Amino acid sequence: MRTPLHPKTLSRTTDMSAIQTYKKAMLFSVAAFAFASTASAQVIRCDSFSYPDGSLVPQGTWANHSGTAGDFQILSGQAVVQHGTPSEDVNIAFTPVAGKVFFGIDFSVDDLGGPWLGTDTEYFAHFKDSGFAFRARFDVVQALNGGDFSVGIASDDSTADAIWATDLSFGVTYRAIASYDQVTNQAELWINPTTSASTSILGDLDGNPGNSMSAFALRQSDSDMNETLRIDNLVVGQSFGDVLTIPGTCGTQTPRFATVPNLAVLTAGNAPMIGSTYDPMVTGTGTADFLFVSFFAGIELPLSFGTLLCDISSPTMTFINAPGTAYSLPIPMDPTLIGLPLCLQGASVGASIELTNALDIVIGG
Repeated sequence: MRTPLHPKTLSRTTDMSAIQTYKKAMLFSVAAFAFASTASAQVIRCDSFSYPDGSLVPQGTWANHSGTAGDFQILSGQAVVQHGTPSEDVNIAFTPVAGKVFFGIDFSVDDLGGPWLGTDTEYFAHFKDSGFAFRARFDVVQALNGGDFSVGIASDDSTADAIWATDLSFGVTYRAIASYDQVTNQAELWINPTTSASTSILGDLDGNPGNSMSAFALRQSDSDMNETLRIDNLVVGQSFGDVLTIPGTCGTQTPRFATVPNLAVLTAGNAPMIGSTYDPMVTGTGTADFLFVSFFAGIELPLSFGTLLCDISSPTMTFINAPGTAYSLPIPMDPTLIGLPLCLQGASVGASIELTNALDIVIGG
């Protein structure tokens, strides 16, 4: 790591900016080189849907897995699930974890002008594996007591195993938390909970072992009522507490590619947030993979072995792993790191060196 210029050689504006960047870089790098996380929780994915109006894909790391590409929309900072003509189903991938996995979302259902009277139950949010095994399916269903609507949960069926006993109202935003036990193959649902001991409903115990989940998904389909739902503040985590509290800001990680593309083998990790461990991966085919973490803006500099996309002049951290092994970069529980931009790029080393795509990161918390 290059020693920065002495402050007296800089203008006051450049001086303060450089010093603050350097301080943050040192704090992050000390923790990362310590190989021991200071994390008290592990948020896996976090998204506040702060994207321009239009298609959700390819914002963030969202991807299409079925339906008409481009018709899953963002409007006013919320993901809009439209049952009826729109058909796109989308997912945001994460590195699988053991045991239970949880998601939390804020959701509301638009006013239909009368109660939800459909006879079908159309799930709109769920976990999925690397294929099409859908688990912890979250449904809109008919109210039990004459209200506007209710919701249900299914461990792995397409219709709800259990229905929330208290009716819900159109136009009101609720916090839903769902879990899926990957060992027992059972889902659980809470609405507006305060702790994990709050009222919940259980999906069927569908026999074990369960499936290994690797993505959270949102689904559009036809339903009797063709209701519209608005989704916000998604958090995926390894514990109830991870997803109960909505972070002040979600960390972002945006893939970036060269004009003449490098190897597209640097994949996003868990949400890059303070108090967690960030785990991107290079899936190269060489004998070793390198990861460069730069604290300066991205560039595009053609070289003989690919295009350099991160400014690695100073300060920079370098890590080496076996191919296909996730890196482990602890991010300290320090609020001053929130908003720190990072540029990550990998290199696959074998008979030759080949540079990868980049990930532009902003730390959240």
